[in-house]
Amino acid sequence: MKYFDDKQVKLISSWHQLSVNSDDEYMKFISNWICLNAICVHLYSDYANKERVNIDTGKSKLVKLKTKVNEERTIFAEEAKIIEKNNKLEVDIKFPERLCVYIQETYTEDLVFKKFSDTHKNEIKIPDIDYLNLRKALTKFNSEAYVINMSKSALFNEFCNQKSTEEMSDKNIIVLLDKNNLTTIQKVLYQIRCNIFHGEKGPGDLNDDRIVKASNPVLDYIVKHLLDKYDILIRNLENLVQDNNVPKSKELFTGANLIITTENNSPYGANHHKKYPQDIVIRSAHCYEISWIIFQLKEVYKKDINSNNKYEFYPLIGQVIKIGVENNYPLQKIYMNIIEACRNWKNNIVENFD
Repeated sequence: MKYFDDKQVKLISSWHQLSVNSDDEYMKFISNWICLNAICVHLYSDYANKERVNIDTGKSKLVKLKTKVNEERTIFAEEAKIIEKNNKLEVDIKFPERLCVYIQETYTEDLVFKKFSDTHKNEIKIPDIDYLNLRKALTKFNSEAYVINMSKSALFNEFCNQKSTEEMSDKNIIVLLDKNNLTTIQKVLYQIRCNIFHGEKGPGDLNDDRIVKASNPVLDYIVKHLLDKYDILIRNLENLVQDNNVPKSKELFTGANLIITTENNSPYGANHHKKYPQDIVIRSAHCYEISWIIFQLKEVYKKDINSNNKYEFYPLIGQVIKIGVENNYPLQKIYMNIIEACRNWKNNIVENFD
């Protein structure tokens, strides 16, 4: 498995956190897309370089050549040569009208995402509810779901009443959402991304807003799968703890039989345990930092925690904190023990499932 260094872990985690914290649907999408892009480029950039043929329009006489081909159907070259120039091959052909092309290795971004979908297509299955919501947002008057390639909107307006959606899809005028598989969904999300980044979609347009809002749960599901697979959020959390850089939460964690509260003047009195014996109450001067750690772990293991096992997960954290306090462990060690206990809890779920 390819390694992400600490700088990459921090960068990817920060973009994902920005998506989690934002109430703006466009910012959610953009932040998560940057996160996905950073992961995919790191993993698959080696597959993005491909030999491309480009026409030198300054040297080539394309109009004359096209006219000649239309008249004669077949034309033969009188002279041709290939020259290596500036790390590219220049092909110079004379008919006698000139056609000059060059062949060069070029970085092609869409190949990164194609490799991503090919690699993960059997392990990432978008929940049906999220797929259907996105499909509903993209469904047009003809009951077919697709996103328009807005860079070709003029062609769409010209052909929408003349050609089938399959024909327009073949010409890359639209991208169809007709299957719930990663290959199809990746293409749809990429086109939505292009429409936003190139200024073709924006806040305030009801149709655009609906599409971006429906795409966010799908994109978020994909990103979280990769964050989990490559242990990125947990590693970022460990780095913050090791650097003594744990921030304070804006709120204290309470729920699922675990209560984190202030050391003094707590609303949870000394008799709370008598009335609610199942609760673990942690009173600490560092309650806001502890809460921040727990909220981060809640996000990391969101897919694993359910309505039943949350009463195992959160009390486990409480027990680890209690043991740490009773043994006078340094705060940093308590945090690391919490993270390790949660990792072991997750691994136990996977082992039982297998």
